[in-house]
Formats: sequence, structure tokens, C-alpha cells
Amino acid sequence: MAIIFLAPPTKFTCPANETCCNDPIFDRSLFPRTIVMEWNLICENSWLKDLTQMLFQFGVLSGSLIFGIMSDKYGRRPTLVFSVVLEVFTGVISSFLPTYWSFTIVRMVLGMSVGGIMVVGFVLVMEYVGGVYRDIISVLFHVPFTLGHILLALFGYLIRDYVHFQLGISLANMVLLFYICILPESPRWLLAANKTTKAVKLMERVAKTYCFYGVVHYISHLTGNVYINVVAGGSVCLCACLIAIPLVKVMKRKTLVIVPNILSSLCFLFISLIPEGTGSVVMGCMGILCSFLVFVVLYLYCSEMFPTVVRNAAIGIASMMARLGAMIAPFVAALRPHGKWCAPVAFGILPLIAALLCLLLPETKDCELMMTIEEGESLGNQARRNTGITTEVT
Repeated sequence: MAIIFLAPPTKFTCPANETCCNDPIFDRSLFPRTIVMEWNLICENSWLKDLTQMLFQFGVLSGSLIFGIMSDKYGRRPTLVFSVVLEVFTGVISSFLPTYWSFTIVRMVLGMSVGGIMVVGFVLVMEYVGGVYRDIISVLFHVPFTLGHILLALFGYLIRDYVHFQLGISLANMVLLFYICILPESPRWLLAANKTTKAVKLMERVAKTYCFYGVVHYISHLTGNVYINVVAGGSVCLCACLIAIPLVKVMKRKTLVIVPNILSSLCFLFISLIPEGTGSVVMGCMGILCSFLVFVVLYLYCSEMFPTVVRNAAIGIASMMARLGAMIAPFVAALRPHGKWCAPVAFGILPLIAALLCLLLPETKDCELMMTIEEGESLGNQARRNTGITTEVT
């Protein structure tokens, strides 16, 4: 979400009232320096700011897959620690890069580290938590994300220069370097990797100490104060987490994916029918709430649907597919000049498709986390029987 303050909407004027020029005069009253001002990303070059975010999300996509596979092969702990170190390093370095392309490429690598942290971190938590608390903890896992989303507005308000802003949000992540000292390995991965002795020793020690990328970008461009829009978007995501806690206890996983997808679709489609203003922001926030609710539940759903030996790779692939949407989202949000209905309609159609596809998936509520491929195949075969789909094995 940092792109909201790295490349906010920027007003400029040209000599002789020209529409475009090579030496524009930017309005620096709100933001003294952005990547748009730094590298003249206006007129025929305006698409480059969206390309920056697209490549960042491509990095998240790639990192989700690459680090997911690495985690299944080499372990959760070393992969997560490497991702954290890479995130801090590339985040700080990107603050000082002098050219658009160097900034964009390094941010793509930064995105890879983010993808690794998100996927590996979630799987590690899920493999530590018992079945009784797994659904609640899977929701609470996303609360720091929403708090960071809200705090982003504070960073953006206090730090208006994009270089200092990027540096500030990168240095804040240095707290994660404590993982190097305190982060344990997943005992489930140790067992799956036939490292039983290490798993037993770890659990003995633990027994003594143990106890969602396009609509938000669109909302930030709606009428009103950008800081209020960002805080509103982050706040409804936090509300979605709190709402999800009781819902995951009493409702089935498929229901919690299908119904919010349909509701978010209706909210976005309704935005295309009403005037821009407070009403559209409210409907947009309601759409974000439903979308983030799906985002939260899907992490839990995917973790329960795949066995331990491929869980990180599988969630990495699932997260990778989500990043395809995040890569396209800035360009979809940029359709507003072609018609205020274009972006909301585009954002509203895909959740309906997702809801229909979810009907083919198995239900995993109250199921123990699977360990082997055979257990996963059994769950898949049961889902096919329930939906009337049959396959021949040769």
C-alpha cells in the first residue's frame, strides 16, 4: 500500500498552458517530492507509476511461490529469517536509488521478500497452533497487517518526502530481525522431514514457554482526504478481522468465502450507479470489509486443504494467484478517467466468479491438519463425490 504515498495523484502546470511538457511545475503543497515528480511520470509516462506497483506485486507473487517451495525443502525458520533480512535490506536500499528503473527493480525484489514473509509466517503459525484455536489465530494473524495499513496514513502524513517515507517504513521493519534470535522451527515440518529427535526436543522446550490489493488502491483515489481514505480502508480491514473471529467458529469455510465474495461484488457494482462522494467511499469500504474477510478466511482455508509436506508451496501458489489481481489492480483503478463505472464494475465481476468456483472445493471446518499427500487426495476425492464429479484413474 506504500505506493499510495510514493505516487499520489499529482497536479502540475506547463508553460503556455500546454497539457504536457518536459519541465512541468508540480504542486508541492501537499507532497514536496514523489516518484512522479522525481522522474516526471506524467502524460505519456504516467503508466510507469502503475508499472512500479505491478512489478512490486509480481515480486510478491514470485516470492510467495519461491519462498514457499524453499520453506517446504529447507524449513520454515531459515526461509522466514532470510525473507526478513532481504526485506529490510532492499527496503532501505530502494530509498536511495537515483533512477526510476533501479528503484522499480529493487522494489520488485522487496516484493519477493514480502511474499515470503506473508506465506511462510502464516504457515509457521498454523503448524504451531492446535486445532481448537487454529481458526481464531488464523484471523488474528492478519491484525498486524491491518494496523500497519492504518499506521501507513500516519507515516504518510508526517513524512511527505517519498525518500524519507520509504526509508521510514523500511527501518520500522527492523524489529523483525529479532526473529534471528527467537524464532523456532515448525515441529510439524521437522516430523515431515524425518527429523523426529529435533521435533521432540523443540516441543519439550515449547511446552515450558508456549501458551488481502486493488480496491484499497482505488478507494485512495476517490474524492476526499487521502489520509482519511487510507485510515478508513485499514480500519474496515481491522473490523473484518474482528468479525471473522466468531464467524469462523460457527460457519463453514465455503460459506465464509462465497457469501462475502457476493456481498463485495454487489457493493462495487453499486458504486458504479451512485455519484462519487461520501456514499461511494462508504460502499467502497463495505466492499473492502467483505473482500478482506475473504482474504483472511482463505489463508485458513488453504492451510487446512493441503498436507504438511506441500502446505507452504500450495499456499505460495494460492497467494501467487492473488498477486496476479494485485498486479492488475492499479491499471484497473486508473480506468476512472474513461468512466466512473469502469473500475467498480471490473472489481465487482470477479468476486462473483470466485464465489461460483468455490462451490467445487471441499469443506475443511473441524478437520485436523493433514500430514501426507494421501490424506489430501482423500479429501479431494470426497469433494468430487459431493459435487457429482467423477474421475478415472489409469
